[in-house]
Amino acid sequence: MVLKTRPLVVGVNEVLEGGEGCRYLVKSVVGAGDFSTVVKCVDMDTDVTVAVKIVEKQHAAVAENEVSILETVKALHPDRCGLLSFHKSFWYNGHRCLVFEILDCNLLDFINDRGGPLSLMEIRPIIQQLAISLLMLQTVGLIHGDIKPDNIMLVDQHQRPFKVKLVDFGLATDVSEVQQGCSMQHPYIRAPEVSLGLPITEAVDMWSLGCFMAGAVLGEYLFTGNSEYEVLRSIMLKLGMPPQSLLDAGSKSKELFTRGKSTWRLKTPQEYEAETGFKAEENWDSLGGLDFDDDMDPYHKALFMDLMKQMLHWDARERITPIQVLEHPFITMPHLVVQSSYGHNCLLSQHKCPLPVTPANGKRPLPVTPDNGRLRKRPLTASTPTRRLGRTLKRRRIL
Repeated sequence: MVLKTRPLVVGVNEVLEGGEGCRYLVKSVVGAGDFSTVVKCVDMDTDVTVAVKIVEKQHAAVAENEVSILETVKALHPDRCGLLSFHKSFWYNGHRCLVFEILDCNLLDFINDRGGPLSLMEIRPIIQQLAISLLMLQTVGLIHGDIKPDNIMLVDQHQRPFKVKLVDFGLATDVSEVQQGCSMQHPYIRAPEVSLGLPITEAVDMWSLGCFMAGAVLGEYLFTGNSEYEVLRSIMLKLGMPPQSLLDAGSKSKELFTRGKSTWRLKTPQEYEAETGFKAEENWDSLGGLDFDDDMDPYHKALFMDLMKQMLHWDARERITPIQVLEHPFITMPHLVVQSSYGHNCLLSQHKCPLPVTPANGKRPLPVTPDNGRLRKRPLTASTPTRRLGRTLKRRRIL
């Protein structure tokens, strides 16, 4: 058997060697992306199983950017805030290799393998943990930029059910480096401020988290389309028209909307096709018509919907923040009776996925600061790699 990246061939049982303390025996392939391949290895010095991401040599700038990001994340104590643990990096035959902890499987594969979406009880501790992850990234000014089910990994589903970590920082960036009007995020999880050319902040990750939250429970993407126009129209059919003030401020609004005497409207499919040559397809139903495959009563579903809508606010300035997510009743569950079997199971699931640090009043998690006691900003690099989309996903089918 041979594991292959485009210019690199790695054989099973081959040793990846990058100097003293860097000898890894390749055991199997874990996955492959546009720029890299991830292999499961055994550290020949410690006999510990790890994951090694081999980045193709022609994408060295991407690898260097990711290593810089990971060093910042490493200072946040990733084990305590749901972020992937990065060990070290080394060079092998001109390719940059990044060494990580080994995890179980991603949520995309987990849901596909079991053949059904997550329940409200299952999604609750996952959202709680990811809100903590976003809170910690926010403290150091980082945008993950690629929150989707295949970048959310179960740590050990057998021993620690629904304990998750956020992985793949290949598209992460310092918020201070992001330019207004740039392109980032996969279209299905792309925040509207990116499409409209508005200022970009860490709130784009909260939008993506809302898209994931809906898709994980529905079993399909909430917003879809074959172009940015179609995806935006899908958003509008579910959330309504964006505020006129956002369209006035957007540097890219004219690409998708047209302005009348006093108001904006979305271009018709015919207008869009005449300008771009791309024929838009029809879209689907509204947010109010979502069908949840869950046996919970309407009140619990209403709390889920309320949180999701706050994550999917058109205006990034009004979008719910990570700390507010952790205080939302869907997460805190004050409405659940502990004596009920559902309430007991919910509390048990969150007990298995505890918050990293809890103050004396028990109300909210406290941020875990880096070792030096100050928030470190990642140094600006000489060049920022071109943003790329995640791998192409099947239409409508998420998971």
